[in-house]
Amino acid sequence: MFLLELKAEVKPEHLPHNPHDRNHLLARALRSVAHSHFHKDKPDYDFEDWEFVLYLIGERDHPFAADYAGSNTTNTIRKSPVSSKVTAWKGEDGLFDWFDENSPLNVSETVTEWMLLVLVEVLEDELRRLRQQTKKFEPGEKS
Repeated sequence: MFLLELKAEVKPEHLPHNPHDRNHLLARALRSVAHSHFHKDKPDYDFEDWEFVLYLIGERDHPFAADYAGSNTTNTIRKSPVSSKVTAWKGEDGLFDWFDENSPLNVSETVTEWMLLVLVEVLEDELRRLRQQTKKFEPGEKS
């Protein structure tokens, strides 16, 4: 129930998020996870927390996948891998394997540290992508 306060602010009628709103949620989640990490909290991440994190990093189309069983819950948002840690966690079939040695439950760092590193990597990738989009125009040139 760790990230549920943030998820509670997401209303289904506001979906899908544009990249800016999604990045804002990503930054807020990053702040929350960083706070836990630096205060040595050991939150108990539940299914809904993981569902929301997978949405934020672009691995799910909907943050409420369990509520929308008929909806597409695969990654159609990002065409490239979102994180080396996330890619290593997936099995050959492209699905997450919670028993894999690269699963957040089996790595040497804490789950909070793993989540923090993934969120930072995804945010950095998003900012790089947005920067490249804005570089298409020279300074002072109108879009």
